[in-house]
Amino acid sequence: MIELHRLQKDPVSDEIEERLQAMVVAHRIKHYAAAPTGSPDAPLPYIREGEKIISGREDTARYLDELERFMRVQHTYSADACYIDPETGEIC
Repeated sequence: MIELHRLQKDPVSDEIEERLQAMVVAHRIKHYAAAPTGSPDAPLPYIREGEKIISGREDTARYLDELERFMRVQHTYSADACYIDPETGEIC
């Protein structure tokens, strides 16, 4: 399960949350009024997926980009639709 650990009032956290919602990916959100003290985890905001923790702007952006690509493929193949290959004209 993907978990977003975020501060309540934080534009960066808002952006990450919006991207997860737009992907329609299952996730939980844990709000914090302030960063927990003495936490062994990464600074807020961060994403936890199982044992993996993703934090920092670059790593988070890369993770979300990869997740968006993965979800796009999943939605394509799980959709109740048929596609025509533009190159061959074959129908799924």
